[in-house]
Amino acid sequence: MQQNDLQSEIKRNHYKWYEQVISKLLQKEECTLFEGLYVTGVSVRNDNDTDPRLSFQLDTKIPAYKSHDNGITFFPGESATVYSTIKAISFMLRFDEQKMWLANHIQTHPNAIIPIFTGGTVDIIQQQVKKGNSFLYEFSLSPHEIVIDHDTIINYIVRCSFNDTGQRFANIVAIKLLGYDVKERLTEIEE
Repeated sequence: MQQNDLQSEIKRNHYKWYEQVISKLLQKEECTLFEGLYVTGVSVRNDNDTDPRLSFQLDTKIPAYKSHDNGITFFPGESATVYSTIKAISFMLRFDEQKMWLANHIQTHPNAIIPIFTGGTVDIIQQQVKKGNSFLYEFSLSPHEIVIDHDTIINYIVRCSFNDTGQRFANIVAIKLLGYDVKERLTEIEE
């Protein structure tokens, strides 16, 4: 097999694996897909240096478990906020041919995610997990099961799209990564 053919085959299998995981999740009775959820804002908490926490504010409420006693008890409800991490979003971006270049940048510059994702949309798969059941994070390259100690919902952000402003900020990041003058190159891109 020629080098170019080998690279093409690896690339096809890379994307195929990700789509297979999505398909496998959607076949589970406890999983639901929410498509095209509008992101009204993103917050970054950097209190965990290795994997900053993200909260995506949505214009639509989706199922969630809530607590009024700081996580002692949980009850079903709805929320317009979905939590994730930079590593999870970076992982998702690696499986999008048009955005994969952005994955490493947001890991080292987590606040870049704010203007890029705000105003765009996300697709989320929710997985209901009952207390005492084991949970397997399907997107891990080395999955391991954990037992959940309370009913919960696991949110997987599996796809995203940027609005025009988000794409413009992504273009600025790309231009800076390439070492070009941002103002000069943006003028050329927009013409």
